[in-house]
Amino acid sequence: MSIKDYNRRLERLKKGIKDYTYQIIFFLTFSFFVFFVIRQTLRTAFSVKRKLEDLQEVDAEYEKIVGDIVSIQNNMEEIRGVSDLILEALPHRPRINSVINDIKTSVDNNDLKIKQIEIRRISLKGGDRKKEKSFNVELRLEGDFPHITSFLKDINNQLRMKLVNNLTIESIEKVGSSSGVLKVSLEVNSFFL
Repeated sequence: MSIKDYNRRLERLKKGIKDYTYQIIFFLTFSFFVFFVIRQTLRTAFSVKRKLEDLQEVDAEYEKIVGDIVSIQNNMEEIRGVSDLILEALPHRPRINSVINDIKTSVDNNDLKIKQIEIRRISLKGGDRKKEKSFNVELRLEGDFPHITSFLKDINNQLRMKLVNNLTIESIEKVGSSSGVLKVSLEVNSFFL
């Protein structure tokens, strides 16, 4: 073999070694980037995706809460006009005088006679908030049946909320007639907040 051939082979060998060296260095550099840079980037991307999904769930919950608040506001707007009526039906204080006046007005309008009126079961202390807040008015009336039914309808239709309990109707006269006088005992419960 001549020196020329030898030098040509040596040049080819150097060129091959040089190509393999570039490839090895490229592979090592690529591996470094894949392992340290791209891997970290992928982990960050998956972490961000998971956080995004969590935030979307939280956003959906907040959206539901905001919708509920808007619904409550709409309901409040609807009842704003009748809030005075609600406070009149269930006032914050017993307002016994107004209940008695309502009952007396109904009695007078229906030609009944009050024989006895008694207020029971009321505590005017502001103590226990859990306790039922109501009071009873016991009435003994006299009148005929149509007027009594009209009186009960009037009590039921009044603005202040009242509940009629323990209604007892007895005949005063022993002989039955359509216009006979009846004796009525009833208990009217009135409520407050």
